[in-house]
Amino acid sequence: MKKRILLLALLIACFALPVFAVQVTVDWNWAKNDSAVQYFRYQLDGEADDGWTVVSSSVTNYSVSGLDGSKSYTLYLQQSYDGVYWSESASSTSQPAVPAEAAIEEPVITEETVPAAVTEPETAAEETPAAVEETPAEAVPLEEVPAVVVEETPAPAAAEAVSSPSTFKFTLTLGTGPGLNNIGETLNYDIQGVIGLGFEDIVANDIAGWDIRMNLGYIGHINYDISDMISDMDFGTFFNPDNYTHGMFADLLTGFNLKAGSTQFYLDGGARLLMMHNAAVADPIFELGDFDGLVQITGILGFRWNIGWFSLGLEGQYVYDFDANSHAVTPRLYMGFSF
Repeated sequence: MKKRILLLALLIACFALPVFAVQVTVDWNWAKNDSAVQYFRYQLDGEADDGWTVVSSSVTNYSVSGLDGSKSYTLYLQQSYDGVYWSESASSTSQPAVPAEAAIEEPVITEETVPAAVTEPETAAEETPAAVEETPAEAVPLEEVPAVVVEETPAPAAAEAVSSPSTFKFTLTLGTGPGLNNIGETLNYDIQGVIGLGFEDIVANDIAGWDIRMNLGYIGHINYDISDMISDMDFGTFFNPDNYTHGMFADLLTGFNLKAGSTQFYLDGGARLLMMHNAAVADPIFELGDFDGLVQITGILGFRWNIGWFSLGLEGQYVYDFDANSHAVTPRLYMGFSF
């Protein structure tokens, strides 16, 4: 009888072995529902600052193997437009492939649990052991236990996370460039330096936004013929402040931008208040001490390349003065900082 009890215990152990050792592969999938999103990052069972794995927005799934099939696992997912600012986490939890109690409950074999057929005399047990010996062959070896795939799709939660961050931002720009104008009677050259503050994407979607910009700048009109300076090889006149008519200006502009990945195009229009010092302006709008004031119409067409919070840009500015019937064109190169 003891031999039968031992064989029955081995039989139960062989059937229980695959249950104790089930390993699963969990596969999470999500969807990119915002074309402006450039990056995803995910983390399993946590949201530690140094635990994220960052991938491009073309990656929309994560799979991990060798997990305990009796446990649940949670994937946290965030997404970003620039890789600097991230959305709130979306999460999805897999369900256990095997009940936890099945992995911890062990059968107890006692003499009372043995079926009556097993209590026959030992001689009978020795004659017919085949039925007990054949059944262990049906046990599934540990390495052949198939992996269980649990698919989870947290796309709806991810969509809610994307809509939460605001696209509105401030952009500080520093730019400079040479200009050509005909304020007054003659054609003049000038040099400009500009500090700008942009209130961008006040109202925006994935590809376009409405902006307001303010510029403060210095303008220096060159009071000599550049061709004469080149022919006389007198380049010192270029750096002599007495050869310039100085002025300051303030622009108030509004317009829209178009986005394509990390690049951005914009078109703005508005008014300029120009104050020139000791300039022989034919018909100034107002005078303030040694300054002659002009109100002009101005427009800017520009291109910008965004690198996270930093940007480089090239823009062309056009200014028209109704009273003097004058035009000015200035190309500018600038750099910007967004926050």
